Amino acid sequence: MESAGRFAGGLLRAQALAPAGGDAAAALPRQPGVVREGTGALFGRSCQPRQSAPWAGALAGGMMRKLSVGAALAAMVLCAPALASTCFGNSGSGRIEGAVALPLAGPNFAAYSELGLKLGRTWVHAQVRDVVLGAYSTLSRSTPDVQYVYGETSLRTGGPMPPHRTHENGTSVDFMVPVRGRDGRPAPLPRTAQNRYGYDLEFDDAGKLADLCIDFAAIAAHLAQLDVEVRRHGFGIARVILEPAYIPRVLATPAGQRIKSLPFMKTKPWVRHDEHYHVDFAVKCAG
Repeated sequence: MESAGRFAGGLLRAQALAPAGGDAAAALPRQPGVVREGTGALFGRSCQPRQSAPWAGALAGGMMRKLSVGAALAAMVLCAPALASTCFGNSGSGRIEGAVALPLAGPNFAAYSELGLKLGRTWVHAQVRDVVLGAYSTLSRSTPDVQYVYGETSLRTGGPMPPHRTHENGTSVDFMVPVRGRDGRPAPLPRTAQNRYGYDLEFDDAGKLADLCIDFAAIAAHLAQLDVEVRRHGFGIARVILEPAYIPRVLATPAGQRIKSLPFMKTKPWVRHDEHYHVDFAVKCAG
């Protein structure tokens, strides 16, 4: 796989900076807005859940049920600042101001890596955050058995984030493929440092890897709900990148009819997108 030797070069280099027995985040400069220690409250004095975000209450309650208080405090990011995000340029050449970080986990989703979150590789435009979490909130009710995983997004101020060719202005999100086991039930996606937190997994053209198979119906349901959310927020989806062999399988599922108009990339991407699907959101940017 072309991406196998390249993925998360920056993340793993940062991990190598960590002192023996410590974590990689400790080796990096502090970034305001990232919780690295178990101090303070999850929703602190300057960070009350926004009343306009319908997912906020469910996220807080569901996450605290799934995680210990200590783990949540140590890994959860502060919620959105009062100021709106502003993206500049495009996903392939841009930056962002006022970005917000996605949370470590919720009732039906988790980040690909706690380390990636601590290293600041999960920042997005505030509108993208609202869309992503709003979709997860709805899916937690419609398909509560499915557990979703999001991957890398952007750096806090944007700009190049190797090895990605895009992800520069907070409008791009990688979503890891949901999978089912041999028994047909939802299964956890293997995510370890050895497989670069899921990015080095290699599924065949039928979407199978050992005892796992990609849940194409769950991908379709997720994309359909993302489409609902972006329309509700007044923008759209600019591009979806997925292994071309998987697109007909996704469209053949019950939710497939609802996403036939989405802009799937028709040509072969620069690296194989079999273990994740990439979504560029059409947020209005400056410059």
